[in-house]
Amino acid sequence: MNNLVNVQSVFATFGNFSSLISNIEAVKKEFEGFEVAQQNETLPNGLQVPFYAIHKENKAVIIRSSRMDIQYGYADQNDSFDSFLKFAFEAVNKLESHLNAKLSRVSYSNVAFIEKNEENFKKLSTLFNANNIFGKDASELQVRLNNIVEVDNESINAVFLTQDGRVTKRNTATPEPLAVIFLNNDINTLAENREPRFTLKDSYKVMSDLLMLANERTNTVLNNL
Repeated sequence: MNNLVNVQSVFATFGNFSSLISNIEAVKKEFEGFEVAQQNETLPNGLQVPFYAIHKENKAVIIRSSRMDIQYGYADQNDSFDSFLKFAFEAVNKLESHLNAKLSRVSYSNVAFIEKNEENFKKLSTLFNANNIFGKDASELQVRLNNIVEVDNESINAVFLTQDGRVTKRNTATPEPLAVIFLNNDINTLAENREPRFTLKDSYKVMSDLLMLANERTNTVLNNL
């Protein structure tokens, strides 16, 4: 089994977040000890409106007019999905009372990688039928799969992306590049379903189930290497 290294998980929700932006001073108080950066975004109608990044160390909440991201960067290989879920749950509890609109979409995404070596790259290429199409093995790989599945009575896009890449090893005396294979999930409710139907706490429950699905899909691939 290859050691999977998680880089970042993101819980995203889509809807009308104007009540958080208009009440941003109260929202800031909920995140004592966090820094807050204000920037502007341009809406489709050309209007510029503020958005806020509330961040501390490896944690962030980014609030835009129509989208909110709760981001968690994994500190090391011992860091777990439980830490991400704990931060996301705490953020939801802090924000719930300040949000006066239901949300239309929920998304969970995760960036992770395994070290690229000859054996697992060949197995991965074979698994996705990339070898021997043109008479010899592939030397690079990028595959994107999307399965529409049912989760919590919702139709879900379950996107899995694997591709070559490089990361920088920073736990050595001299930072050095490392060849890796990214195994990324992006699992989300269908974009065409824009009906406002989720409370923020509802969306957390859906996201938790999407995370479980993402882990199942990643493990299915890893178990074939």
